Amino acid sequence: MLNQSKTFKPTDRIFATLTSGGRTVVNIYKDNFRSLGDVIGLIYSLASSHIGPSRLNVRNQSQGWSIDMPLLFNSRSVAGRALPRPVNSLHGVQSRLPW
Repeated sequence: MLNQSKTFKPTDRIFATLTSGGRTVVNIYKDNFRSLGDVIGLIYSLASSHIGPSRLNVRNQSQGWSIDMPLLFNSRSVAGRALPRPVNSLHGVQSRLPW
């Protein structure tokens, strides 16, 4: 899913903008990222109350590249929350998860 050809150096200045429905949800300008996953992780944490389809544009000012991708924020997402423990199964056959 993530484009591995996009490289990051700690000194690169990164612009990232998350938009949804024509409005800006999160806008960051920062350095010291190691990967695109780090940028996406920060965006998810800053927009934790946002729900719905969105577009993320990430631009590396230092290297001159940009990438645009869709992101979906879901209220049932388990990102950042601990997964529930499975309920003990009958005779070791199957575990149930509460969702």
